[in-house]
Amino acid sequence: MQEEFTCISRSELYVLQADVAQLVQVVRGRIWLTESLRSQDFVLDAGGIHRALPGAKLLIEAEGEAWLKISPIQTGTLHEAAASKQAALQS
Repeated sequence: MQEEFTCISRSELYVLQADVAQLVQVVRGRIWLTESLRSQDFVLDAGGIHRALPGAKLLIEAEGEAWLKISPIQTGTLHEAAASKQAALQS
């Protein structure tokens, strides 16, 4: 899956099967997100980001119209980002 932009209408249910880790970013609006591999739900406003686990099923509902940017996460990218952040904190 490549990066995609998706518009969700008010009260529309959007279902995403995350075969690989996914980054869900709210570009505009507000969403309610349920992830099958986590015990809590998430409410995200514009600018909010959620990292979905590989193999998870996501159920996303918008309070009004919402625009999402959905991108696959490369495993190496997460490790590199974490290492860079840790190095910056230690400096």
